[in-house]
Amino acid sequence: MIEKSALLLTRGSWPESELLLVREHGKAHWIFPGGKQEVGESSEQALRREVREELNAEVTQFSDLGVVQGYTPDGRDLRIHLYCGEIDGEPQASSEISALNWLSRADLRKVFGELTPITVEKVFPMLAHMRIW
Repeated sequence: MIEKSALLLTRGSWPESELLLVREHGKAHWIFPGGKQEVGESSEQALRREVREELNAEVTQFSDLGVVQGYTPDGRDLRIHLYCGEIDGEPQASSEISALNWLSRADLRKVFGELTPITVEKVFPMLAHMRIW
């Protein structure tokens, strides 16, 4: 099982809020900032480290939204610990990230084929239900 932590950064107010997605160099999918937990690392520690590495920013506050379980695009078991939070300043793509994308619900169809199944099937419905995005 792959364990990941992800930070859901939004700007604006629901239902017009935008959600930040990133694309790693050489990868086909837009994903949430965050990444895999290292051995002995908590999901919160992984979240802080990954956001620092990917967005050149520190997480200033966050709250636990829950966990979703599914599969990676290539079929491996995946569990994502989701957090909603804030960072210091504007996110800046690091050397790991090729692009940042603030996505509104209206823009969803433009990138739908570039999203992971767990994002579409599990995370987006959860965020809509919670009136986050």
